[in-house]
Amino acid sequence: MKKKDTVLRYRNISIYRREVLEKVNIKSVECLQAYLKNLTLGNLKPETIENNIATIIRWLEYIYEELDDKCILDMTIEDIEEYAYYLKSKRNNRPQTISRVLAVIEDIYNYLLKKEMVKSNPVSYVKRPKDIRREYEVKRIFLTEEQVENLKLKLEEYGDIQLQTYINFALSTAARANACATLKWEQINFDKRMATDVMEKKSKLVTLFFNEYTKSLLLKLQEYRKEKHINDGGFVFISNKYRYYEDTGEKTHISSSTLGKWANRAGEMIDVPDLSPHDLRRTAANLLLQRGGDIGVVSLLLNHENISTTFKYYINKSQNEYLKEYKDKFDF
Repeated sequence: MKKKDTVLRYRNISIYRREVLEKVNIKSVECLQAYLKNLTLGNLKPETIENNIATIIRWLEYIYEELDDKCILDMTIEDIEEYAYYLKSKRNNRPQTISRVLAVIEDIYNYLLKKEMVKSNPVSYVKRPKDIRREYEVKRIFLTEEQVENLKLKLEEYGDIQLQTYINFALSTAARANACATLKWEQINFDKRMATDVMEKKSKLVTLFFNEYTKSLLLKLQEYRKEKHINDGGFVFISNKYRYYEDTGEKTHISSSTLGKWANRAGEMIDVPDLSPHDLRRTAANLLLQRGGDIGVVSLLLNHENISTTFKYYINKSQNEYLKEYKDKFDF
């Protein structure tokens, strides 16, 4: 069944949400379609089912924008906690609303668990707002310019050229984790300091731009591989696991989850142990704006389809705060 014919149809969603939902992970869609089909076999009222669909759509929109369109079968406890924090801090949802949303998602995973499509229910381990009466501790991190400079120095001292190159590339390009993970040498134009046709999300190719310092690190990493006779299979960032143990010794590109561990390791160097790949992306966007960058251009560099996404997730201030500062700066 085509994705547009699934349960994701909902008469009140905006045009932007429709565009997002046409692109979400097909496996996630199939799982949710099966769940909702099963739900309609029960005695729930039509309005209850419709409300659940609306809840699912908002969750999928969040996954698409914030978690690189991660499949719901791969969700972790931390992913669910992060969503709960988002509902409270960004959407200003009340504890009762957050609890209801988590209940819907928990029911989805109970169904998937029964069908043996997941091994555990990640929502079961997440405390509800009514239980803890405080904010979730998961935070979005925006590094300051001073922290970024300190991190660059620490990485230089640490001596891991691949880690150093990744962190600087992520900060310079504001690329998503998946784009960094699948990046190939053949996509890089060193003269123009750009990487083209990079797979950022499923079927979405983007262009990334990097600075001179990052260029020097990429060249250094490339030379290191040649000196050590490392067959990287054409990928810029590689894992320590071999793709073909008995054949070429060619290594696989890094996974997005491993990049998360790399970001954690780098963050520990500046006492920010929870640093994530998406925090690097957020930091890049925020610092560009602090230096006088235009929000529209920053949104284009982030490859956002809607500028409201940039405001919602990547700017360390509200839209009204940004607009007031802009007006005050250029007023006449």
